[in-house]
Amino acid sequence: KKHPAPELPSGLVTYQRWLARLTQGLLYALMFALPFSGWAALSALADSAQLGKTEIWFFFTDSFPRLPFITPLGPSDPAGYSRFGGLHVTLFYIGCGVLGLHVVGAFWHHLVRRDGVLWAMWPGTGVHNPQR
Repeated sequence: KKHPAPELPSGLVTYQRWLARLTQGLLYALMFALPFSGWAALSALADSAQLGKTEIWFFFTDSFPRLPFITPLGPSDPAGYSRFGGLHVTLFYIGCGVLGLHVVGAFWHHLVRRDGVLWAMWPGTGVHNPQR
């Protein structure tokens, strides 16, 4: 690993260790789930006169293919676009909450505990194992 996750500092109680690992795991899971749910939603959205051609933008191209196992059934398909689109929006809000919790935790370590965890996470600092 080029920049591994910092080790958890000693002195954290069990629930704090559990919360730190859960938050980190959710952030990694959301990095995959959010783009995939958006891709699924757009794959389920059929081209229509009302909405035009469905374009799936990904890394600066608008010709990204649809997911092969999702067939567009029409713009009013309640089991397609609305289901995956609703999941995508829900995951976005969950992601905002988890990211907020992660940021609050990082600043709690920096301002309250003063244990070097924030600097260990910060890219380019070269600090991977702060003194505990």
